[in-house]
Amino acid sequence: MLFCFIHEVRYTAPAGTSCSNWFIFDSFFKAPGYFIKQLKRVLNGKGIITLAKTLNLCLRMMGYLDEIEKQIKVLRAYEVNSGDFDKLLDDVNKKFHDCNNVKQLKKERIKALSELGKIPVKMPDESKRLRFGIVGEIFVVMDASTNNHIEKRLNALGVEVQSTQYISEWVEHNATPSFLNHDKTHKMHIEGKKYTTCNCGGHHLGNIGWIEEFSKEGLDGIIHLMPFGCLPELVTRTMSHKLSEQFDIPILTMSIDEQNGEANTQTRLEAFVDLCAGRKRSKAAQNKKINKTFANV
Repeated sequence: MLFCFIHEVRYTAPAGTSCSNWFIFDSFFKAPGYFIKQLKRVLNGKGIITLAKTLNLCLRMMGYLDEIEKQIKVLRAYEVNSGDFDKLLDDVNKKFHDCNNVKQLKKERIKALSELGKIPVKMPDESKRLRFGIVGEIFVVMDASTNNHIEKRLNALGVEVQSTQYISEWVEHNATPSFLNHDKTHKMHIEGKKYTTCNCGGHHLGNIGWIEEFSKEGLDGIIHLMPFGCLPELVTRTMSHKLSEQFDIPILTMSIDEQNGEANTQTRLEAFVDLCAGRKRSKAAQNKKINKTFANV
């Protein structure tokens, strides 16, 4: 995905072949020869400085897009005119893709954030805001067509969404050694180790760490997305009931495969949203009653 944005450094495949602008890289330490071969194809006669500039552009582009998308996943729950934020995101993607240098990209980012603030929203009282966190395997969390556009569905139900998977954060997490990287993803892995005796791979430890973090942040519910039959996610699913009780937060696990239907997804989400909203109202009423009791003492 990283190299699909490359403008200046471009490899042209022979006629009749597809995916001419895509390159697959394995770890340099696993296959150094293949890595160097692919790097030469990317350079295509260009200098290493050109590659460095292009990579910098790509990384900034991913970071800026994720920055905007994070805000949209919150504000879209309260948009006055349905579809305003989706239209903005489509426009931003097109304009970002046409940027050929960092200077252009920064200008488009400022414009995008400005346009984001102009879209009318109707924010409810803080006590009525519902916020969900999404954890799980990176592909089913990030790919909207695979998870039946779960984030849009939640926003349409009036729920703010915080996701744990973004491509810019994934690149930073995997490209930077842990002793040099102090991002939140590494912290979540460390936190997750406190609640399990083994690392099953995948996003297992990260899921546990994020569940704890979302509970501390006061979110109202967590949705765990997993590919059908994925072992690390099955372990998280097995632990979800215990984690839900320990951190006092509802968790809904949804197994994703090609048999998932829109009606099933929508029904489960609506039921979970109703449960979490009712739970939030009940806790608010209980706290109000306690405060009133102490006020009369």
